[in-house]
Amino acid sequence: MSIWTYVIGVVEFSTNKSDDIIPRIEKCLGNIVEYEDIGKYGTKLPMGSEGSLTYEIHNGFIIFKGDLRDFYGKKDMKELDDYFTNIFLELKQNKIYVGDYVIKSWNETDGERIWKYSYE
Repeated sequence: MSIWTYVIGVVEFSTNKSDDIIPRIEKCLGNIVEYEDIGKYGTKLPMGSEGSLTYEIHNGFIIFKGDLRDFYGKKDMKELDDYFTNIFLELKQNKIYVGDYVIKSWNETDGERIWKYSYE
């Protein structure tokens, strides 16, 4: 039986430069890998056995979504923690400023984890 980890989240961002913002953000976040492309491309995005975490970038927001098959346990949850920590630092280094965010992951083995930040 497979264990699925579900991830959903939204991150607000701003920057002083807008000319090449989408490619700069995509470089920080990593390549999205679909099932049929596993093994063809490397990515820093957390990946289950059917593909990686995905994201979309719209009007000052990054929206994360993931249905990660066979992704659970201490090692995989640490990978999620490390990924979000590292990309927030990398975005900041690229002068892309992260504002409010909330990201949630959950599965039947590890329960749920929430990453959040608010200026409040």
